[in-house]
Amino acid sequence: MAGTDPYRSAALVESHDTAPPTESFGEKVSTHETDPQVDRRRTAAAAALAYALALGFVLWQWRPEVTTLWRAVVLLAAFIALGLLMRRAYPPPHVRVTLFERGIAVIYPDGSWKSIAYETVDAVWYVVPRHLWVFRSRSRLEGLVLMTADRRKLPVPLFVHDAAAVLRAVVAGVTQPLVAQAEEALRAGEELDFGNIRITEVDLVAAGVRFPWKEIEATVRRGSIELTRAEDSIAKITCDGVPHPRLVCQLVRRLAARSKIEDAGYASTW
Repeated sequence: MAGTDPYRSAALVESHDTAPPTESFGEKVSTHETDPQVDRRRTAAAAALAYALALGFVLWQWRPEVTTLWRAVVLLAAFIALGLLMRRAYPPPHVRVTLFERGIAVIYPDGSWKSIAYETVDAVWYVVPRHLWVFRSRSRLEGLVLMTADRRKLPVPLFVHDAAAVLRAVVAGVTQPLVAQAEEALRAGEELDFGNIRITEVDLVAAGVRFPWKEIEATVRRGSIELTRAEDSIAKITCDGVPHPRLVCQLVRRLAARSKIEDAGYASTW
């Protein structure tokens, strides 16, 4: 869904002034500041893991068959894991996300800001939390990245009050207007490129293989969509793995022969 309009090349505005311009963005809708509850949740998570690691290590080392070397390895791993998670216990920076009728601005602690008009956004990417090295939670979103056609980016944090309103505004201002365009393009026989998957009116292209929609069943969960054919998995779409996740979810649910929702909370990440 790449845009080709020439105005997209100068979409992102940056400044060190204390307030973003609003002339082209319309009226201010709302302002969302850092949510202090995020600090408490992060600290509680770190404390819970520290307690679990300490208790597990104490119980495990009582086993006589465990050698000193293995005790040292486990203890080192516990300290590394705790240190990595404790990084998430630090308070997030105090930012303000301001929504306007036709755009969004992020104001940072030093007073600088970045803003972008919805009409100039070429892609919306979701950011999910990362825990330790490889464990990731897609049960909630940590932020958005709004990208222009020339790949300039505006990160939008979601650790703010009423983050759902920020997500709804971006979806309404950027993604929803693309739905009609995407469906019209599909009817015209075009192929829509969403990175690791491509979508046409008749089939899905994943890993270079075409799968007819009439053979595909889509299972929607929080943060992911599992695509199967004859009970064999053919692809998994994650909310942070494709641009415009809400658009992808709507298209997949409409085009697949069968679609079911296994997680009632799926809307929080799609």
